[in-house]
Amino acid sequence: VRSSLTAVAMALGVAAVVALVGLAEEFKNSFALMYREGNFDLLVYNSARWGGLSQAIPQRLEDELIKIEGVQEVVPGLTEIDSQEDIPQLPVQGYRPETSVFNHFQVQPGGRKLLSSDTHAMMVGSQLAKNQDLTVGDTFTVLGKDWDVVGIFDTANFLERNMAVVPLDQLQELSTLSRPDDPAVTGFFIVTTQPKNDEFVRQVHARVNELIQRVKKDSDNLKNLQANLTKDHVANLPELKLVTGMAWMTSGVAVFIGAVGKINTMLMSVQERTKEIGILRAIGWRTGRVMKMILGEAVLLSLMGAVLGTAGGVMLTKVLVQFPSAKNIMYGAVSFEVVAQAFVIVVAIGALAGVLPALRAATLAPTTALRHD
Repeated sequence: VRSSLTAVAMALGVAAVVALVGLAEEFKNSFALMYREGNFDLLVYNSARWGGLSQAIPQRLEDELIKIEGVQEVVPGLTEIDSQEDIPQLPVQGYRPETSVFNHFQVQPGGRKLLSSDTHAMMVGSQLAKNQDLTVGDTFTVLGKDWDVVGIFDTANFLERNMAVVPLDQLQELSTLSRPDDPAVTGFFIVTTQPKNDEFVRQVHARVNELIQRVKKDSDNLKNLQANLTKDHVANLPELKLVTGMAWMTSGVAVFIGAVGKINTMLMSVQERTKEIGILRAIGWRTGRVMKMILGEAVLLSLMGAVLGTAGGVMLTKVLVQFPSAKNIMYGAVSFEVVAQAFVIVVAIGALAGVLPALRAATLAPTTALRHD
């Protein structure tokens, strides 16, 4: 019973790693996939406050960015978040119709993409359409305005499948970040002329940074304006760093508690088996063989905990993503990498937790152990 409870304690540590770290990784990967699907090489944004992509940038900066050598296209984007009774956070994305950003949207039959001539038209992601029972031709109220659903789209990105897309200029009319006399966006996505040439993209990145440095001198509101390679941007987002850090910290506490319980269990086991160990030493077992026996038992308990914890972590993940705050932004799919990390960490810590009991067992003198009652 004691060994089973120890395995369960180790399983809780594995489950915490699989569930919490798995969700954090999925959220990060979903952001990265969104940029890759759009074929964006660079991202210009204002990190003036927490949540850099929610800060305003004058749209007129687009005219200067497009003049930079090596820049093929600049796609301005505006992000707003609507809150509804059954959707706590509904992302609303504004793009200029008939630009390349729409190329990766796979429109379902019967619908179409946004056109420059559209008025109060909207495309919705397939998951959002399913959750809200929307079809092409329906009216969907977002940000206090009625929009005609002209298309339902699929992408490889889960975040976008839960997103509404509207014409940029019409979203600017509703956004508190933008003014009629000074239209604003929350970011610029830049496509270079040689996207597969990493060195060329870095050169364009340097030219964009030169422009940004000049812009910063002219406006205090843009002193934290910056440009990142999209592949680096996600890894450096402070929000995602915090989520990942909290997930690992919480998981680490669970694993540590399991390890302490493991040490206690193994020490008690050695204490109870003192006479048995003495007999083994007396018939010729060397200290190394005794240590291997105790460490082997410790590793076996860790493996049992890892298997149970993986199954429990996967089930826990599926439960967590059913909460309203999470079900619209992630699937709850657990990557093999996270499971492998959990296995290695718990087995390694389990083995380390068995070192002290193994040393205690190995250093018992045979004569002393045989006299033990």
